[in-house]
Amino acid sequence: MTHARTPPGHRAGSGLRPDCLPFSDVFAQSIATIAPTVGPALTIALVHESAGAGTWLTYLIATAAMLLVGASINVFARRSASPGALSDVVAQGLGPRAGVIAAWALCLAYLFTAMAVACGFANFMDVLLAPVMGPLPMIWELACVFIACVCACRDVRLSTALMLALEVGSLAAIVVLAAIVLISRGTLVDLAQFELRDVTPGGVMFGLVLATLSFVGFESATTLGHEARNPLRTIPRAVTTSTLFSGVFYVVMSYVEVLGFSFLTRPMHESPAPLDDLAAAAGVGFLGVAISIGAAVSMFACTLACINAVSRIIYAMASQAIVHESWGRTHDRAATPHVAAMVASGVVALAIATASLAGVRPLDGFAAFGSLGTYGFLIVYILVSVAAPRYLARRGELRAWNVLCSALAVAMMAMPFAASVGLPLPGSPFPVPAYPYDVLPYAFVLLLAAASAWSLARPRGW
Repeated sequence: MTHARTPPGHRAGSGLRPDCLPFSDVFAQSIATIAPTVGPALTIALVHESAGAGTWLTYLIATAAMLLVGASINVFARRSASPGALSDVVAQGLGPRAGVIAAWALCLAYLFTAMAVACGFANFMDVLLAPVMGPLPMIWELACVFIACVCACRDVRLSTALMLALEVGSLAAIVVLAAIVLISRGTLVDLAQFELRDVTPGGVMFGLVLATLSFVGFESATTLGHEARNPLRTIPRAVTTSTLFSGVFYVVMSYVEVLGFSFLTRPMHESPAPLDDLAAAAGVGFLGVAISIGAAVSMFACTLACINAVSRIIYAMASQAIVHESWGRTHDRAATPHVAAMVASGVVALAIATASLAGVRPLDGFAAFGSLGTYGFLIVYILVSVAAPRYLARRGELRAWNVLCSALAVAMMAMPFAASVGLPLPGSPFPVPAYPYDVLPYAFVLLLAAASAWSLARPRGW
C-alpha cells in the first residue's frame, strides 16, 4: 500500500476532516481501544489461571513488549501519517504485497476485537439487569454495535470525547476499589508474589498471550493520521503514553487483585466478576454495581473505538482498490467514513448474532473472538517490527538501537503466538490448548490468507 488518497470518484471536500483532533482526542482513541477497565474486570483473572503469583510479572513483560513494538511503530509515525495506519507503514518497509496482508490482518483484528467486547458488554449488562429482565445477551450485543455505529458515523470529535469520558469514569471506580481493598487487607506486601511462588516459565508465557490481548489496539491512534493536529508529534506521543499508562495500571491492578483474592476461598480465575467479589469481601458491595456499570461502559467504548479504527482502515483500503471504492465514501456533512463504519458494524453484528443463536455464552464469545483478534495484531506487530529497520536503512538512518528494538519486539511477539499454538510433545511447557482454542490460530491464518489472496489476485480499479 502507498500513502492513502481519496478514492476515485470522491468529490473535493468529501474526505476526512483534516487537523481537527488535539492530542487528548488522539490519546483517547488508543485508550478506548485498549479499554484498560477490561483488564481488571475480566482478563487479569484469566492470566492468573496460568501465571499465578507471576501475573504482575506477565503484565510487566507484556508492557515491555508493547513499548518495543511501539518504538517500531513510531519510526514511521514520526515521518508520515495516514488513516491506513500500520498497513501503510508495512508497505513502506516491506513492499505493497506485505501492505495488503497487513491491511487485512489489521482489519480482521479490529473486527474480531469489536465482536469480543460487544460480547463483554452483553455479559455485564446481564449481570446488572438479568435479575429484572432476564438474560438478553443477543439484544445487548446488537444494541452495543448499533449505538457504536451511530456514534462512529457522526463527527469524530464527538465520538473520541465520549470515549475518553466513559473510560475515565470506569477507571475511577476501579481505582477507588483498589484503594479500599489495600486498606481493608492492612498490608501492601504479598510474599508469594514477590517470591514468584509456584510460578513456572510456561505459565508466565501462556499468560502472556492473554496479557497481550489487554494491550491490542494501543496503536489505533495511527488511524487518525489525517485528522490529528500535528500528527507527526501527537500520534507517537499517544502510542507511547497510552502503552505506559495502561501497563502501569495493569501491573498494579494485577498485584492488588491477586493480593485481595489471597484472603478469599474462591480462586480468582473461577470468579465471573472478580472485582464484584473483592468489593463484597471489603464490605463495599455497592461498588460491585458501579464496577459492573463501568465494565459495561468500557466494553462499549472499546466497541466504538474498534469501529472508528477499522472504518478508517477500510477507507484507506478502498483508496488502494483493495476493497470496493464505494466503501471509502465519506459523509458530506460529518466527514467520517460512514460507509466503512456501517460495513464493519454489519459484519460484527452478523458474527455475534450467529454465535449467540448457536448458544455461545457472552464470556465464551469474549474469549474466542478476542483470541482471534489477538492473532491479527500479533501478525501486524511482527510485520511492523521487521519493516522498521528496512525502512530506516533505505533512508540511511538505521542505527544499532533500531535493529535491537525490532529483533526483541519480533521475538516477544512470536512467543505468545507460539504458546497459543502449543507444542504437542510429552511434558511440553506449552501444551496444545483445549478446543476450540487449538483451532483458532489456524482458522485466523486461513481467513487472512484467503482475503489477502483475493485482493492480490483480482484486477485493480474494480
